[in-house]
Amino acid sequence: MPEKITMSADGTLVVPNEPIIPFIEGDGTGVDIWPAARLVLDAAAEKHGYKVAWKEVLAGQKAFDEVGNWLPDETVDAFREHLIGIKGPLTTPVGGGIRSLNVALRQLLDLYVCLRPVRWFQGVPSPVRHPELVDMVIFRENTEDVYAGYEVQSGTAEAIKLIAALTPDLIFLDIQMPGMTGFQLLERLEDVPQVIFTTGYDEYAIRAFEVNALDYLMKPFDRERVHEAIERVRAEQLKNQGHDLAERLLKLVSTSTPPQEERTLVIKSQGRFVFLDPDEIDWIEAAANYVKVITGRGSYLLRGQISRFAERLNPARFARIHRSTIVNVNRIKELQPCDNGEYIAVLKTGKELSCGRSYRAQLQKLLDGKL
Repeated sequence: MPEKITMSADGTLVVPNEPIIPFIEGDGTGVDIWPAARLVLDAAAEKHGYKVAWKEVLAGQKAFDEVGNWLPDETVDAFREHLIGIKGPLTTPVGGGIRSLNVALRQLLDLYVCLRPVRWFQGVPSPVRHPELVDMVIFRENTEDVYAGYEVQSGTAEAIKLIAALTPDLIFLDIQMPGMTGFQLLERLEDVPQVIFTTGYDEYAIRAFEVNALDYLMKPFDRERVHEAIERVRAEQLKNQGHDLAERLLKLVSTSTPPQEERTLVIKSQGRFVFLDPDEIDWIEAAANYVKVITGRGSYLLRGQISRFAERLNPARFARIHRSTIVNVNRIKELQPCDNGEYIAVLKTGKELSCGRSYRAQLQKLLDGKL
């Protein structure tokens, strides 16, 4: 017959043959872990002549879905009444008025100690050299209340003050909020962090990207969509960090070498930084929003405009021969005239490049009248 576990006057637990033990299945992996754990516990109890009468109580997402409460009073009372219980992993409810269900349970039940017996069972794989010698008890005082969740009403001066104080790297921002819109909130921030908008209305999408939002999540959205948005933010941060590093490298090179004797180009190509001697360059060509730098040891593709890249080159050695081509004049072997007044620049490698009529005078000047 199922009975409750009781405690004697000296603090000893009195365990009946069929104790009633309340359990919380838990969120996340709890639904996968608990069925297997229950089989193990039942087998262990049966080995010692006991049988467990399991009593499910609710907490977490399952409790909220079924009774509208993240941590029902009946659950706390059941743990108090039965003295022993089992709890699976619990989610942290956002906006539920509870900063942590685990902390709330420990506070309500005065569970001030985390006590974990650790021993090895024969047949269980272990990375320890002599697992049979492992037999210990890990004691930890539950003083993890040093962290806290802090909620403020959206669209308020307090929310703006909190964002300014925390200086977050990223905020998820709804558009339609009580008091003000998400756009109005951003207008009141001095330093605007990266933003991912979350809304149920697609008509705001264009304006969202006008204020440099990194993503726009349409409600309802799932975990995978949020993960995709966060990865996009991380990629953007890495790109910005790379850009900042490149700027510092370029500044270092430019300050250490006189402009007329520039000897090193620092370019970022496919996630790596390349230190390039300009003399190595055969030619440069534009490719949509990218610039392709061709050298004898390979080519490098970097994001940018060819006109901006031309500013970094010595005009005494590099000539713009086409709107999409810059050539190192020291690499030119010969120029072949065409019937339409244009030229074909033949490089020492055998590569042929078209030279537009509008760029002919500049090239002639650089070649010192060799045409």
